[in-house]
Amino acid sequence: MRAREKAVSNAFEKQISVIQGPPGTGKTQTILNIIANILIQGKTVIVVSNNNSATANVLEKLEKYGMEFIVAALGRRENKEVFIHNQPVVPENLLSWRLSLGDKANRYRENNAILSKLQEVFQFQEELAVIKQELKAIGLEWEHFKQVNSLEEDSYEPKCRMKSKRLMKLWLQYQAYAEGDMMVASGEVRKLKDRIKWA
Repeated sequence: MRAREKAVSNAFEKQISVIQGPPGTGKTQTILNIIANILIQGKTVIVVSNNNSATANVLEKLEKYGMEFIVAALGRRENKEVFIHNQPVVPENLLSWRLSLGDKANRYRENNAILSKLQEVFQFQEELAVIKQELKAIGLEWEHFKQVNSLEEDSYEPKCRMKSKRLMKLWLQYQAYAEGDMMVASGEVRKLKDRIKWA
């Protein structure tokens, strides 16, 4: 989803932007979002493709939303003739679609609030994807570790129960010791405390 938002932004910020991806990844929906933003600005837009299926997909989606009357499906001579002889009917209540300045301001605030929430969701999705990749990598490391050490059990049960927060803190301290980023305890009392803690 974040990629779609970026694609729409790039379409307006860059002179040329490319949207590519396999079927079902939302390219047509992204094109519709770009078209909607262009129309809101009171401008016109032309959608072209080297095959009819791509432009047909856009028209099909616009028909789904009842917006086919804004489209002139041209291109080949046959398409032009069909359009001229079968122009779509413009809704009679089209003028009532205009919003007052107050309603426009309200919609603008509502849309910004929704966009802000969506951006948070997109950020969480990206973080989740990174965590899943890290988890997968850890799983592969664990499988490799089991093979190298001839371990057969898939789980390890510690002798004493410890909260994950405490365990993580000890792990980070141990890592700092191992990498030489933490000073080794000096004095008998301090050494004794560390031994008790690590035990």
